[in-house]
Amino acid sequence: MYQGLDQSPKGFSICYKVLGIPNLRFQATDDQIKRAYRQKVLKHHPDKRRGQGEEILNDDDYFTCITKAFETIGTATKRRAYDSVDPFFNDEVPDVIKDNSKDFLKTFTQVFERNARWSNKKNVPKLGTEESTRDEVDKFYKFWYDFDSWREYSYLDEEDKEKGSDRDERRWIEKNNRVQRNEKKKEEMKRMRKLVDNAYNSDTRIAKFMENDRAEKAAKKQAKQDAIRERKEAEEKEKRDAEEKIRKEKEEKEKIETERKAKEKAEKEAFKKAMKNEKKIIKNRCKDTDYFSTNPDEKVQNLTDLDRLCEILNLDELKMLNGNMKDKSNDEAKIVFIKAVNDLNEKLEIENLEAIEKATKVKTNSRLKKPMKNHNY
Repeated sequence: MYQGLDQSPKGFSICYKVLGIPNLRFQATDDQIKRAYRQKVLKHHPDKRRGQGEEILNDDDYFTCITKAFETIGTATKRRAYDSVDPFFNDEVPDVIKDNSKDFLKTFTQVFERNARWSNKKNVPKLGTEESTRDEVDKFYKFWYDFDSWREYSYLDEEDKEKGSDRDERRWIEKNNRVQRNEKKKEEMKRMRKLVDNAYNSDTRIAKFMENDRAEKAAKKQAKQDAIRERKEAEEKEKRDAEEKIRKEKEEKEKIETERKAKEKAEKEAFKKAMKNEKKIIKNRCKDTDYFSTNPDEKVQNLTDLDRLCEILNLDELKMLNGNMKDKSNDEAKIVFIKAVNDLNEKLEIENLEAIEKATKVKTNSRLKKPMKNHNY
């Protein structure tokens, strides 16, 4: 009953058992541990037991076990080292589970809840359910991939540095212990990383989110391609419309030009026909009257004047001349003819004089603009 306290991993539960709280173990609060210790001290103090006639051994006394147990789990640092190597803790990591969300959630939820006890941070996120949002799932994995564990392995130190004979030996022992602790810590970090990786690779929600991402990415890509295609089609349509507009405008211009030329040609043909007709009328009238004379010389002169009238007079003037000669006697027609010849001669004479006057004026102005020569005396 009063054997020494076993400090090995196999004796892990002894400290809590010695203090009478084996069921609480790592879940016991500091107050619960202190209260349990006081109760045990009151009950098993050597003085009290001697008074009851009990023999007390110096090293293997049960009270010594109580004291050692409280020294181990009664202070935060030593208790953390002690709890870190809990032999009842299941360190196993489940394998990757494929295509079964129920088995995944059932298996890994328990494992993460079990490992949450090592977290330095409070409010450890839960694995959640099949209906968990992407934000909740992302926060969960971010927390566990960045997991901050307080678990350490000083309780498993092979040598106690305090047993070193001098300072150098104690330093050497502490260095070796630190190396071993770091190795165990690295192994623990690998275990936690494997746990999170296996959970992530088993999580059907991640697969669903990734599928949604691919679908969303494909939709965005398709939308972008559709936008490019629509823009290209719009540009091509705009180009076709512009080309069609130019073509129609060109056709319209060509049509108008063709119609203008046709109209101009028709008008020209009509004008030529009208001129030809009016010239024919006056020529026939003069021919019918033997050119208004029996005198050969006068006849020749009248014929010459007729040609000049037909050449110089415009259509309206010819029409007016033919109208004035129409239904007139030969003598009256001759008077009209001679008047027309005289009017034409007078008009030509006036135009000739105006041209001479204009030319003279231009020549005079040009001469006046020339600089005068300087006279040297």
